[in-house]
Amino acid sequence: MPAKNASLREQVKTPRASFSLRQEQQSSHNQNMALRGFLYFSQLYQIYLARNELDMNRSKKIEISTPSFVVFYNGSSRTEDEFEIRLSDSFIHGKQTPSGAYEWTAYVKNINENHSGGLQKNCNALYDYSRFVGKVRRNKESGMVIRDAVNRAVNMAIRENLLDGFFIFYR
Repeated sequence: MPAKNASLREQVKTPRASFSLRQEQQSSHNQNMALRGFLYFSQLYQIYLARNELDMNRSKKIEISTPSFVVFYNGSSRTEDEFEIRLSDSFIHGKQTPSGAYEWTAYVKNINENHSGGLQKNCNALYDYSRFVGKVRRNKESGMVIRDAVNRAVNMAIRENLLDGFFIFYR
């Protein structure tokens, strides 16, 4: 999940690279991901402008970082490994308001087990997390109540040292 305002302020450090990429994890299929990303970056840009005492009313162009918003999706709805959600799809279209006059895109990567293999192959933590979530989901599907499903998955994660001891530390 993206950070709240207090930690957003801590993240805005330099004009170019400090917040050009934002990620969030999403477990439900949500057509508003692009809108959320747009609002997150809006907050970051406002903080950046204030911190650096930049005035948008001056004639000099203010350079800002190029945003990229990536959503790691691990919900139960079937989706492709990667897809895009565009903010313009939410615009109220009319004959005088063509789609695409303004655009914002959320790049969504399905991180469920057996999806986005290349991404998971190159990121052990993401692979381990996907295995854990998949185990919880399979336990629930077999009829376990959520508490038991999670406990059994945590036990498996500890046995297999998923996430480098995270589950042992936070048990």
